[in-house]
Amino acid sequence: MLNGKNLNILELLFQNEYTVEDLSSVLNLNSRTIRYNIKDINSVLNKCNLNGILKNKDKYFLEKKEMVKIKKLISEFSSLTFIDRRDYLITKLLIDDKIILSHESRILDVTRRTLNYDLVEIKKFLAPYSITVEVIHGKGITLHGNEKHLKILLIAFLTKFISKGRKLKNIFKELLYSIVTEEKLNEYMLKGNKLLKMADKNIQTYSFYSIIAIFVDSHLKRKKFEDNYIYSYSSQRYYEYFNLVREFIKDDIKLSNFAVHNITLILMEIYSTDLDENLHRNIEEFLKELKKRCNNELNMNEEFVYRISSVIKISVYKSKFNIVQKNLDFTDVPKYCSKIFNTIYELIPKYFMQFVMEDFILLAIIIQENIEKEKYAGSKPKKILVVDNTFEQRATKMVIKKLQCTYNIEIIEVIPDYRIEYFLSENEDIDLIISLANLDDEPHGIPVLKIYLSDFWNGINVLDEFNIPKKY
Repeated sequence: MLNGKNLNILELLFQNEYTVEDLSSVLNLNSRTIRYNIKDINSVLNKCNLNGILKNKDKYFLEKKEMVKIKKLISEFSSLTFIDRRDYLITKLLIDDKIILSHESRILDVTRRTLNYDLVEIKKFLAPYSITVEVIHGKGITLHGNEKHLKILLIAFLTKFISKGRKLKNIFKELLYSIVTEEKLNEYMLKGNKLLKMADKNIQTYSFYSIIAIFVDSHLKRKKFEDNYIYSYSSQRYYEYFNLVREFIKDDIKLSNFAVHNITLILMEIYSTDLDENLHRNIEEFLKELKKRCNNELNMNEEFVYRISSVIKISVYKSKFNIVQKNLDFTDVPKYCSKIFNTIYELIPKYFMQFVMEDFILLAIIIQENIEKEKYAGSKPKKILVVDNTFEQRATKMVIKKLQCTYNIEIIEVIPDYRIEYFLSENEDIDLIISLANLDDEPHGIPVLKIYLSDFWNGINVLDEFNIPKKY
């Protein structure tokens, strides 16, 4: 049987590799306990004919091919993890303002002593938010803190629940549907999509679910919330989005100015559910060192900084709230950005919490795009001659369309191989020949790229070796 500690360790290893020290820090357990639990986990998994937790140097990890099997096995265990209980209790407190531990112990099917232990860790989790837990003997427990902080924290948990969709555990579904009905939630999902369409925006997944969470939060009537903040954003862009959101909701959803403000920041891609005042400074320091590592090849324009900041903020959120992501590994890193990936893989841990692999890859792609744009800014399109002997050249037309959507190229003409010499005698200004025919040599010294259709459809980076800039 896998206990709560076992399940917490596995949940983290589904995301990334961890040292014993990393696991100890995240789970607030000593190193000896971590090692004992890893041994217990492997004992259970081995009995089920599954490969357990492996170790590479000082880091523990799970084989990607085994993760699905392990998750299926975990689903057979009914007990909630500590993280589950933590999420449930904090969210219940944020919704109801007060809870009775003896009542909750029956719901969670654990002893009162277990919840008392959980409460110690919950206090540690809430401390960075300046939120305290008060135990009122005979009456239960309640939370104290800035109402703004309480709202932001609740939105963070609601975002986590909503993002899980059908995979959300029943106990959290009950919490969510105690605020809004399932029908209302679906209505808000549709409304969120309509808002993005009106704003002409595509945002990250968790940013979208944060908008829905803000809609859901509007149904709660907690303590009197003084909605009189003077916001520090005075840009024209900010007020355009603010007014757009206000116009969109009208009388349909009763949102406070604070809620509209947060949705505005989401649309501007600068919203964070994290209250760590050092986060903004750490992002700035990270970007400075990143630019230095990239030999100042990066263009630190406003859009780029927004995108990078958004990825980092969401990654910090996912790390703090233990949100399991896609099971990616090093084999999923695109070859064209492997160099920059290695750079940020080394750099990120200096400034932020542990990232999941998905976020490392996303950052690498965004940064590589920026470098390519800067490198090839103002460059003329490469002139391409295409050689194809097939009738009607239908496959070639599809290849060309795909290449033109990706690279800064100009297709001069598509010809059969017997026309090459004649064509080049009349047109010397050709940078590259793409051949779908059996063209072995390099006519007139022009480089030739042979494309095999079976390989081409599996990747679009076929022109990278010719230093042809991509369109981003």
